[in-house]
Amino acid sequence: EADKSEGLGVARERAYYEKVSEGLSRSVQSLGDLVTIIFAVGAMLGAAIIMNAAIAQRRKEIGVLRALGFSAPEVLWAFLLESTALALAGALLGVGLASLLALADFSATNYGTGNEITFPFQPTLGIVLRSVLVGVGVGVLGGLLPAVKAARTHPALAMRQ
Repeated sequence: EADKSEGLGVARERAYYEKVSEGLSRSVQSLGDLVTIIFAVGAMLGAAIIMNAAIAQRRKEIGVLRALGFSAPEVLWAFLLESTALALAGALLGVGLASLLALADFSATNYGTGNEITFPFQPTLGIVLRSVLVGVGVGVLGGLLPAVKAARTHPALAMRQ
């Protein structure tokens, strides 16, 4: 330890492997972030398609609501609330199913050492809350444009179609 010219140091085995595995951890985190973004965009498009279909099917109902005196912002909020509720249900279901991954162990090979690393999926409260919030946010963003479209529906034109 006294001879610093060798560049050697003393570390516990666990600390050594944690330090050597930092690159793998960053790689797994970056890959997870990329997959999250891709799935979020896909989910947003899916939500927009579903809400557009719902609006197309309920065009006459929207026209009746507007004719009865419901304002455009009230129609907008109704569809945004529906989109949010569906997204919340989907996020909770997704978190519930993902929690089952805690029963399995995952492994990866650290090419720096040649060792195989096994790690569990350990969802924390922060991860669960973030996942639900992102899921709801994706649903709201996906439902926003269809909700605006529904709010702009002219009552007379909607009831004729």
